[in-house]
This record gives sequence, structure tokens and C-alpha cells, in this order.
Amino acid sequence: MTPMELRTDGETARQLLAAETLEEFAGRNGSIPKPVFEEAARVALERRPADKTELLRLRAGALLERVGPEMRAELGRGARLPKRLLALALGAAAFLFGLVVEGFGTTGGVVNLLSPALLLLLAWSTVIYILSLRELFAAGSRSAQSSFWSRAVRNWCLKRAERHPQLLRALYAAKLSESFSGVWRWEIRFAFHAAAVLFAAGMLAGLALRGIGTAYVVGWESTWFAGRPDLVSAFLRFTYGLAPNFGLDLPPLPDASQTALLNLAEGMDPLQREAAPWLLRIMLLAAAAVLIPRTLLAAASLLRAKREAASVPVPLVSEGVFRTALAWSRTRGNARGLVLAVNPAVAELASEPSFIEALALRFSVPAEHWSIEISDPWSTPEAGLAPSAGTPVLFAVDLLDIPEETHSRWIRHTLSAGVRPLGLLGFEARLALRYGEGSERLERRRSLWQAFAQAEGLQYLQPHDILSPSA
Repeated sequence: MTPMELRTDGETARQLLAAETLEEFAGRNGSIPKPVFEEAARVALERRPADKTELLRLRAGALLERVGPEMRAELGRGARLPKRLLALALGAAAFLFGLVVEGFGTTGGVVNLLSPALLLLLAWSTVIYILSLRELFAAGSRSAQSSFWSRAVRNWCLKRAERHPQLLRALYAAKLSESFSGVWRWEIRFAFHAAAVLFAAGMLAGLALRGIGTAYVVGWESTWFAGRPDLVSAFLRFTYGLAPNFGLDLPPLPDASQTALLNLAEGMDPLQREAAPWLLRIMLLAAAAVLIPRTLLAAASLLRAKREAASVPVPLVSEGVFRTALAWSRTRGNARGLVLAVNPAVAELASEPSFIEALALRFSVPAEHWSIEISDPWSTPEAGLAPSAGTPVLFAVDLLDIPEETHSRWIRHTLSAGVRPLGLLGFEARLALRYGEGSERLERRRSLWQAFAQAEGLQYLQPHDILSPSA
């Protein structure tokens, strides 16, 4: 059956996914009786919700009330993720790591202007900016199941569930990972951007605090560029020269001859002791290249996460959801013709636009006023809303099934509501696919259903009778 995808807020999405999880869980082990789901659907339908999302939210709420505290507790554990605690831990670790890394660039009070730690931070940030801008301006939100990582998390959860006794919790976590992958992706990016800001802040804090009791010496040293102060001067201008001075009265950057004097390998020079302007330049460079852009990206990521959380994609594939949503369409007053299909496969065949148009021509009911609903003959007859009196109803069956007394009860219960029967429509496509067109088995099965329809006082129809009435 084709998934129905809704987009809704995060809280409603969690409720809908919880109901989907309960249906999948019940389908695996039968731990929840089918009448419980039917009762939840009936309660939701009786409240006459304004739209499909509200209908399914009411159904999910009614279902969660009926399954008991133990299952609700298991679902709660599946949704438990200490995101704030993890983000705080990451930020604290980044700040402390920045304090530690700062020591590698200022060994013994010497500030190396070509510090690998600072240069790697600048290079890495540049790569991150390019990738982040591409993602920020990507159009639209991804649908559920589109992310490789969300599928990987889901598969991990389900494989773990094979060994873990708490299957319900694992199933729910897997569904959450698919639908909330867009939200979590941006929340993770926010956490890492914030951690980068705190890492740079830790480096600068360590540099500033050590400067209170340390007489810094500033210079540069390099194995590869020791004899090329002109290249080092050009590099210093390209990096430190790009940082705005924010109104500070800083001396000009050194030319090639002055840069040669800053070579720490050539001995001490008075120019190397003028460290304060260089420390300010390092701080300004870090602010311009890391602190400000990363703060803006963190804010943008947080906004995108909130935007994604307001429209979470929720793929709904359970038969109960499909049946409830189709039954709701009748409460809207639009359905003046109704096809009751015995299973989802028949419902999909009857939902083809060309077939709806043919129904409209055959029975003189506009196409937009037809409703296709799954009506399981083996469910309790009271499940869902009965069709209103006078509603034109076409019963649609699958010739893979053999007519039984259950089908008779299903038809009689529906007719007792005073509907206007249009006939019994037998879909043969799946049986023909299995045994071949014109096979003896198909002919016998068709004869059985024709006799059944005659016994129930219904006209037996085939799809081609609808699609090509003159044939």
C-alpha cells in the first residue's frame, strides 16, 4: 500500500508515530487486540475532526489511552534522548580542549604566528562555511526515509530489537529517526557550530589569561619557509590583514625585511617583544574568521531546526490509518458514492483516476464525490461509521478470496443502513497474475462470485464493465 505522508508539528508527529508503532508491534506478536484499534478509530470519527491530521491525532490519543501505562512507558523510553545534556557536554569539552590546544601554539610564552592549531582551525572553518551555505540555501525539506543516516539508524534499531526484549521501544526509536532526521540534522549542526565557537573562545581565553602573568614573545618559525620571509610576509598580510581592526589603533603589518626579524630561529629581536598588537590581531582574526561566522551559522541552524520541527514528515503505512482516513471522508459530506473494498490492494485498484472517472459516468455521480474505503469483512461490523441511508454503495471484492458467510454478513450489515446497492465488483487482476488470463481456476472463481452476488440480490460486475460499459 502506498504510504500516506502528513506534515505536522513535532508533538503531533510523535503521537502519530506512536500509534503506527503500536500497530506494527501488534502485527508482529498480536499483543494488542484488534477491537482496541477499532474503538480508537470510532472515538476519533465520532468527534467529527476538521481535517485528516486532527482525525489521526485524535485516533492516536485514544489508542494511547487504551494500551495501558506499561506500553506508554516503553514508548517514552524509545523517545528519550538527552539532547541538551549532550550539547552542553560537547560545548564544555570543546572549550576545555581549546584551552589545552592553545598551549601548543604558545610554548614557553612564545606565540608562533604560523601556529598549526590556528591555521588548521581557519582552514577547517572555511571548508565548513562552504558546505554549510550550500545546505542552508537548499530548497525545501526532505521527506521521511530520504536520508541515508536516518535509514542507517532505523536499521540499527531494528537489528538491535532482534536481540533486545524491548521491541516496542526499538520500533518507536526507528520511526522517530526517520521522521525527525531533518530536525536532528540541524540540531546536530547547531551543536557543532556552537562547539566550534567555544573551542575558539577557549583558545583565546587561554591566550588572554596567560598574558596577565607572561611576557609573550611573538614571531614565526618554519622549516620550509625559513629562507623566504617574503612569502611569510605575504601570508601574514593575507590572513591577519583580512581581519578588521574594529577601530583599534594597530601598527601596520610588517614588510619582508621586518618579517625576517620576527624569525624566532634567527635569535631575539626587540620587534619580537611587541606582542600586544599581535595578540589583538590573533583575537580579531579568530573573531572575524570563526567566532562571528560560526555564531551566525549556529543561529541559522537553530532556526532551520525549528522550521523543520514545525513540519515533520510522518509516513503512515498501517491499514488502520488508511481505513480511518477513508472513513473520515464520508463525514465531510462530499461522498455521494462509496466503494467498499475488502482489502488495501483492491482499494488501490479502485482509486485509479481513470476508474473513478468511469464510475462517475456509469452511475452518474461526479468523480469528486466518490470515496474509496477499506471495509474488512472479518472486522467487527460496528467498526467505523455506517454509510448514511441512500448512499450509493459498490461492494468491491478480490477474486483471490473465496466467498464465505463472512462476506454475506458484511453485505447484509451494510445494506441494513438503508444504502442503495450498485452491485458486487470483482477484481480479477491479482488472481489472473497468479494463474493466467482465461485459466480454468479463474473461470471457476468468477462463477462462484457470480452465484454469490445473485444469492445476495446484487449485480455482478467486472472492472471492464465499468471502464468499457458498451463492450
